[in-house]
Amino acid sequence: MQNVFSTSSIWLAGEVRALLADNGIGAVILNEQAAGTPGVLPLNPLMALDAEIWVTDAGDAPRATRLIRDYRQAL
Repeated sequence: MQNVFSTSSIWLAGEVRALLADNGIGAVILNEQAAGTPGVLPLNPLMALDAEIWVTDAGDAPRATRLIRDYRQAL
């Protein structure tokens, strides 16, 4: 697995995961429940966690990164 994208937006994380799935790339969202929530980690109450998109096959990471970049430029 390899991390290819991070965002504080749960909506955007879901869109990116769907984009990757539509292109045959397996991906999961980590920190989905805590994303954007300040004070989740008691060590730093100002810190907010981002949702992270991880591809299940690291070999797909370069293509996933390109797809995400192109998608974000189109927004």
